[in-house]
Amino acid sequence: MIFVQAASFGEAHWRVLSELSKTGRSIPTDYDVEGEEPSLDAPVAIEIAAPWNPPVFSRCMFSDAKGAFDYVEEVVNGSHDHLVDMLGYTYHDRLHRQWEGQLAELQRNPQTRRAQSITWRPDEDTGSPHPPCLQRIWTRVVEGKLDMHTHWRSRDAYKAWGLNVFALAHLHKRWAERLSLEPGAYREFIDSFHVYGRDIAAAEKALRRGPEAWQWAYEEIVEAVY
Repeated sequence: MIFVQAASFGEAHWRVLSELSKTGRSIPTDYDVEGEEPSLDAPVAIEIAAPWNPPVFSRCMFSDAKGAFDYVEEVVNGSHDHLVDMLGYTYHDRLHRQWEGQLAELQRNPQTRRAQSITWRPDEDTGSPHPPCLQRIWTRVVEGKLDMHTHWRSRDAYKAWGLNVFALAHLHKRWAERLSLEPGAYREFIDSFHVYGRDIAAAEKALRRGPEAWQWAYEEIVEAVY
């Protein structure tokens, strides 16, 4: 089990991948091809206490700055929901109908343990070749700020994590603003945090650049778009 506390998403990504490269177990996946080495895999928990103070994300997100904001539109506003039949699912399509109820529950009782939304649909996802990785978003108001927890059955540690959290951080911030609060801690719980065997060498090479090279300040991302 890997547990990482960090000051920013950029720092967290470098640190959690560093730990995974040292202590991850070799486990085959459903997507391996013949001759590839197994993935590196571990259960993981990550905490960023104040992700928007200041906002620093991971450069390792396999997208340019415009693509990162396009992904925010997909997750937060549903820009790809019209492609659900082709894609199988989008997080927004699975979750957004639950969000007003989740926010209403927080308004009813900010300390509630019931404010959550889920993606899993047993009739559709059991046996599916590509079920959703994100399972649940849980929220609670703690010391006057909105905390967000996300729960994942599976996560591509090298290629997917940076882009995922960029979008979820924007959702976190939007919900806090709806409740007239500041974003609080962001935490993740991941059952299988992995680097595919085909990506291990590239991930290790990127890690050798050191943690500072992974830091991407929000202002720099915005400037890169415009």
